[in-house]
Amino acid sequence: MDSPVNERFNIKDPEVIKDLPEDVWMIRPCDTYESEYKECKSYVGRFYQHFIQGEYTECSKWKHDHQNCLKFMKTLDPTVAEKIIENEKERREKRLSASCANDIWEYRTEPPANWSGPLPDWCKKETSVQMEHQENLRRKKGVDNTSEKKSFCIIS
Repeated sequence: MDSPVNERFNIKDPEVIKDLPEDVWMIRPCDTYESEYKECKSYVGRFYQHFIQGEYTECSKWKHDHQNCLKFMKTLDPTVAEKIIENEKERREKRLSASCANDIWEYRTEPPANWSGPLPDWCKKETSVQMEHQENLRRKKGVDNTSEKKSFCIIS
């Protein structure tokens, strides 16, 4: 059976995998780096950066990562992969440092004692009102979704 690295980068030779960095899984699909660069340089992106962060973000790392990713996909060069992984680790560290520096919230070590208890009456009532409203909308549209199974994928 192929490993996720084999499948992701379409590697046939097991010797090539041995030469790759351990954190090669951190490399995103190449079009993700291109999308991030375009968003960073866009008018909307610049507007957000100016008014939320107070300064413009340096976007060149996204561009370099996209170029390096394309190069890595062609050559599977470990030194190119290291450059991308280094930037990914830096982004991850920056993102996590903000939550770790947050001294407002008290972090839990375990869930509250009543986390799986019954909902309060006001919440049950609100939920039933919402469900009834959704059912009325379906009836008006003539849609029968009772036999349909829906699945949702949420990435957080």
